Amino acid sequence: EQHNNLLACELARMLGVMAPRTELAQLWLNGRFHGLYELVEQLGEDTLRAHGRVPGAIHSGDLVLQDAWTGAPNRVFENASQWELVGADPAVRPATSAPLAELVRVLNEPASEAVFERLERIVDIEAFARLSALEVLTQSHHDDETHNWRLHHDPATGRFEPIVWDLMPWGETSRIGDGKGPELDPVFSHLHEVLHMHAGFLAARRFG
Repeated sequence: EQHNNLLACELARMLGVMAPRTELAQLWLNGRFHGLYELVEQLGEDTLRAHGRVPGAIHSGDLVLQDAWTGAPNRVFENASQWELVGADPAVRPATSAPLAELVRVLNEPASEAVFERLERIVDIEAFARLSALEVLTQSHHDDETHNWRLHHDPATGRFEPIVWDLMPWGETSRIGDGKGPELDPVFSHLHEVLHMHAGFLAARRFG
């Protein structure tokens, strides 16, 4: 699994999808070998600069092991207030939360041409198409309704772009079974669902 993660991050970079630097490291403590560990970069401004992006807010949508509230949406793309900022002072949250709140509003409106036009203004469609291609190639379904979303809001473009996080590529639960084909249309969250109704996204994923 460690090797798979290493390969998937390299594949992400080849596809133009942002991913943390990942290396395998031998861990020694007081002269005793404790095994081979996966060393994963913690996301921040250095990550964005390494990928040639203008540093902006990185939002984390991860509800696993968090409190769940009866009567409140416990899915990441239904409640913007459940997201957290990565590597930033909590005091800046009010200034950075408006774009995320707009994204959630757009995703939860009935599909229409006007909604898709608004989506194009706040989401990098081609970047999410590249992420979808990565999900197909790695047969990953680990970014879903409740966890593992990392979104960068680029202040230069005003749009969101995904960052790969905990992809679990070629995982045991997603491997192709006997007599079955690969999952070619990964839809594991409401964001996936809306994007798969967008013609530009489908075209970019197929021909880009």
